[in-house]
Amino acid sequence: MDKNWLETEMKDTRKRVAAMPQWKRDAHEREMRERFPHLFEKPPTAGGDTQVMHHYTESGLDIVYLDGIGTYLNADGEARLRIPAVGRLHRLIVLSLAALRRPLRGNEIRVIRTEMGMTRGDLERALSVSAETLEETPDFILSEQAEKILRLLTLLHFYDEPADITAMLPFWGNGFEKTEPEPLCFRFDGSSWLRVEMETP
Repeated sequence: MDKNWLETEMKDTRKRVAAMPQWKRDAHEREMRERFPHLFEKPPTAGGDTQVMHHYTESGLDIVYLDGIGTYLNADGEARLRIPAVGRLHRLIVLSLAALRRPLRGNEIRVIRTEMGMTRGDLERALSVSAETLEETPDFILSEQAEKILRLLTLLHFYDEPADITAMLPFWGNGFEKTEPEPLCFRFDGSSWLRVEMETP
């Protein structure tokens, strides 16, 4: 990993949330550091490398897995994860959630809201529903209209080109299928994060 990886990741995160007011950008950066302190540690230059499939619960979701993630031993001999391009990874996770054909769950909506820099009040005004009820009730389901509004807001936030947005819309006309959550698996190919099929034993 490049020696300036931390600076690179924070620049990527700031660019992604550039549309936010300054106080929201600062709050987002602080939250990232508090939620994922191990991702901001600078790894040693050698020793202890291996690759693993990591259940990425640090994302706030129980369905996200990272394939081929490097680990290393820090100065105390403790295993740490080496996750590159965290900002781009979180962007892809959120866009993958927006593309799901099933209704979003409360914790998924909370992650989307957080990554977009929205407050609970922002979410309530956008969807006309209590954010506390929505995020804290696992089996709460948004109305189809509110679901589409949230997903469209997500696409508008993260995509710059209209073509990218319209490509995501066709299946929305058929509503959302109530199915069990399936894993979302991602792999870093050396330059970018890709969504991949979850390999089964």
